[in-house]
Amino acid sequence: MQISVRKKLKRNMNRVQRSGMVLLNLYLIGSMIGCAQRPSELPVSNARHIETRILPGTDKAVMKAFISVLQDDHFTVVSADRELGLITAKRQSEHALASLSELAAPDSSQELKPVQKFFIIAGLAIAVGALFAIFSGSDDDQDTHHSYHHNDHYTVIGHDDYDGRTVWEYQVTANFESLRDSTTQVRLSVQGTERQGEAIESAGPVQDAEFYNDLFQKVETTLMR
Repeated sequence: MQISVRKKLKRNMNRVQRSGMVLLNLYLIGSMIGCAQRPSELPVSNARHIETRILPGTDKAVMKAFISVLQDDHFTVVSADRELGLITAKRQSEHALASLSELAAPDSSQELKPVQKFFIIAGLAIAVGALFAIFSGSDDDQDTHHSYHHNDHYTVIGHDDYDGRTVWEYQVTANFESLRDSTTQVRLSVQGTERQGEAIESAGPVQDAEFYNDLFQKVETTLMR
C-alpha cells in the first residue's frame, strides 16, 4: 500500500514537471512573439515622405525604368497605364522582403495585444492541464500489460507540424506625375500579406524606409544607363 502511494506521488510529480516543461516552452514561444512585434503604422505625412521621390526624366522614361526594376526583382506587372500614370505589380516570396506595419485598432486602448491574449490562453490551458495531470490516471496500475504509458511521451507542437509553407505576398502600386522641369514625381504604395497555408497570419502596409530607398536607387541607376 505504501509503495503504491509512493508510485502515485512520483507519477503525479512527473506530470507536474512535464506540465512545467510545456509552460516553459510556451513562455519561450511567447517571448519570441514579443520580440518580433510588428512596427506601428506611420503617420500619413511620414509615410508619404519615404514613399515619394522626384526622379529625373519624363513620366514615360520613369515608368519604363520602374517596370524593368520590378521585373528584375521578380515582380509580375499586373497593369501599366501611362494615361493614368499608374503601375501595379505583385510578387510572392518564401522570405519576407520587408516588415509589415500593424494598423491601429479603432479602440486600441481596450483591446488586448496578441501577446497578452497568448499568455492568458496559455496560462488557462496549463492550469487545466496541471490539474488534470494531478487528479487523473489512477487506473494506470490496474493492468500494466495493456498500459500505453502516456506519462512517458508528450508532444509540443512546432512549426513542422503545420501543413503548408509560409508565403509572403506583396503588391506594389506606383503613381507617376509629370512635372514641368522634365522630372517625374513617384508615389509608391506597398501592401504585404503573410500566409501560412490558406490562413492569413498578418497583413498591412510596408513602411520600411530601407525597402523604398533600395527600390528608388535601382530605378535611378536604370535611368542613368
